[in-house]
Amino acid sequence: MTAEAVELSTYPELADLLRVRAVPHFIVQSFHGEQSFGGAVPEPVLLARIAAAGGDG
Repeated sequence: MTAEAVELSTYPELADLLRVRAVPHFIVQSFHGEQSFGGAVPEPVLLARIAAAGGDG
């Protein structure tokens, strides 16, 4: 697993390309496709969402 943090105010074109309107915003790419979700949630919820998006949940 890799992660990247991007300051969207510095890269507004990237925000438009990825359709990010608010932060935090997560995009998980896996063999099963791409899942996108946003919002500040507790760590266990975030981990469950990432696992589910990756097909591990």
